[in-house]
Amino acid sequence: ISIARGLELAQLSGGRCADLEGQIEQARKALIGATRDRRVLDRLRERHLVAWKRVQGRRLDLELDEFATQRYVRESHLEVLQS
Repeated sequence: ISIARGLELAQLSGGRCADLEGQIEQARKALIGATRDRRVLDRLRERHLVAWKRVQGRRLDLELDEFATQRYVRESHLEVLQS
């Protein structure tokens, strides 16, 4: 290979490296953005789960209160009937 051809290939390789470095930088930025988005979604999912558990707990408390009230009413009626 002649010196001129070698220099030409070196310049092409250098340009190719610069292109690849640019692509690597773009991919790195995309990865950072995707990682940030994932963390945001994970936090939102956790908040949603906490809120859902809170609602379920309230529903369970209401249901248990209703059962207790019904039992009290039944037992009160039984006492009235037995007396």
